[in-house]
Amino acid sequence: MDLSVTRLKLHFPNGEEKIIKPAEFAQYGITTTPEQGSPIQKGQKVLVHFLQKDLDIDMVCAVVPRNVIRKKYPTEIHVHYANGDSSTIKLDKENFRYTIPAKRKIDHMHLMDGDKEVARSQYDAAANQWSFSLKNVPHEGFSSWGYELYTVVGYHRTTLSPLYADTLHKRKNKGDA
Repeated sequence: MDLSVTRLKLHFPNGEEKIIKPAEFAQYGITTTPEQGSPIQKGQKVLVHFLQKDLDIDMVCAVVPRNVIRKKYPTEIHVHYANGDSSTIKLDKENFRYTIPAKRKIDHMHLMDGDKEVARSQYDAAANQWSFSLKNVPHEGFSSWGYELYTVVGYHRTTLSPLYADTLHKRKNKGDA
């Protein structure tokens, strides 16, 4: 049983309230059965015991075990230009959409997970964007990919004011997924 993210809100007779973590339970006379870190079975009840004024109180809570969710995130996008040059876009876990200036003609892009290519880009001329789908790409040892779709949008500095172009280049759009 993992109670590490559990918080209890205590209400004291003087009106004070305090939110405590499992590490503080014993300090307030609160115990759980089974104990923190013990294995549990589906449908097993968890007993939370505490003392309130002159009463011993037991709360029984149903446990619904679930697998730990581990998402895998690609690390970078390799951009390959028609003239043979290349560049790298470093990825983070917060974004699935990136922008780059359209300085040169892009030939293709690769979505990478460390040294391994996980997807090759598809170009959409109408949207002026490159996309990578991870929908059918294996993610061994993980529950899923962080995002199933990554995109890179190119823009032309000549069509934007310099201030707006620099702002757009630095901006990353956060995903809703």
